[in-house]
Amino acid sequence: MGNKAPTITKASGPGTISQSSSTFSWNGSDPDGTITKYEYRKDNGSWTSNGTSKSYTWSGYSEGSHTFEVRAQDNEGARSDIIGDVAWYYSNSGNETHEVGTKASNELGVYDMSGNVWEWCSDRYGSYSSSAQINPYDNSGSDRVDRGGSWYNASMNVRVANRDNFSPAGAGNYLGFRICRTVP
Repeated sequence: MGNKAPTITKASGPGTISQSSSTFSWNGSDPDGTITKYEYRKDNGSWTSNGTSKSYTWSGYSEGSHTFEVRAQDNEGARSDIIGDVAWYYSNSGNETHEVGTKASNELGVYDMSGNVWEWCSDRYGSYSSSAQINPYDNSGSDRVDRGGSWYNASMNVRVANRDNFSPAGAGNYLGFRICRTVP
């Protein structure tokens, strides 16, 4: 399946940067390797190496709205995804659907798996079994499963694991489907 990308979780830091100095800290993990460096960027600027340090203090910035993002790179070169690089969501979409592939692909090389439009799936919406399953498929509910969130969702809700349901008669500029085929 190839190298899996590392993940980052926020440990501490403000949600809104409004002080004259803010310290951010995070944790990283890599399911099949070692994180070799962390990088940060301020206000969508250039990425700057932070070595293996898991914290950064940002001071001396002007009053107003700012963003601080962190990503990790592992020993095989895979990087964690930054949601704004791979997905359209409420804060960056301009409240509209965008052409597929205008953001970066995920670590598997697939575009628009999160955000932009909900991906309407073929299985029906129902409760998962309490027993462990691989790729569960349900055909008993009345609504269809949709995944990934869309341009009208907050950034924390545009992820492949986000699962919801819509009526088979539903329509909107926030709902789409993926055409797939088996390659011989």
